[in-house]
Amino acid sequence: MPNNKELISEIRNRIQFLVTIAIFFSGVLYYFFNVFDKNNASRIALQYALIVIFYLLSYFFFELFKNKINKTFLAFINVLTLLGVVVFIIPIFYLGVLKNELSGFIDIILFNISIWGLFIIPALIFLTICIACVLPTKKLVK
Repeated sequence: MPNNKELISEIRNRIQFLVTIAIFFSGVLYYFFNVFDKNNASRIALQYALIVIFYLLSYFFFELFKNKINKTFLAFINVLTLLGVVVFIIPIFYLGVLKNELSGFIDIILFNISIWGLFIIPALIFLTICIACVLPTKKLVK
């Protein structure tokens, strides 16, 4: 099992990656909807900017309190950041490769789960970091 420094480094790198993907994804969505629905393109891009805001806040609070967070919370945040990367794969795949052609019931279910996950995972990461920051850490006595 990795130590705290390794977990902190992994989490920091993933959150930075997630910020980059979220910024890119908002731009892609704006372009995509601007082609098909110019009236709603700005509104949709602004909604997805919330993802970027949550990741930036998570990064800020993580950097402030990273040494106060215990290993259990670090491991949980690490898993959440990995899930954050995973939920971007399906929408990017559908928008980029399939050009928004959801062909079957499973495609629609996966797409909807991933779209919901795009909003839920950043909020969970942020809340987990906030909760982990306020909880007292246990000091091991040797």
